[in-house]
Amino acid sequence: MTLKKINPNLRKKIFSEMNKLDNLAIKEYEKGNMEKGKFYENKSDKLYKENYNKMFVLVLDKPPKGWKKINGSTAPRGYEWYNNNKSRFGKDYKSVLVKKGLYKSK
Repeated sequence: MTLKKINPNLRKKIFSEMNKLDNLAIKEYEKGNMEKGKFYENKSDKLYKENYNKMFVLVLDKPPKGWKKINGSTAPRGYEWYNNNKSRFGKDYKSVLVKKGLYKSK
């Protein structure tokens, strides 16, 4: 199991914004304003958590049990996309890249 970087432009933008928020938090902590420092720190953490799946994708050798292959997808060469069979518009939707040829595809 590995993580693969995707969408490098979004990743760069998110980390840049997180860096700004972290610097604001540090300045507030240095001034002794703990509440405002924590506010910026929490905002940075939330930004990361909300965008994690857009910046990284899990790469597996075989698909998880019960997951289905996404046909006609934009997977990189040598990989296939699989999802957990949940609505792609819900919070529970997850997807992974699976390396081709390491398992018997159904």
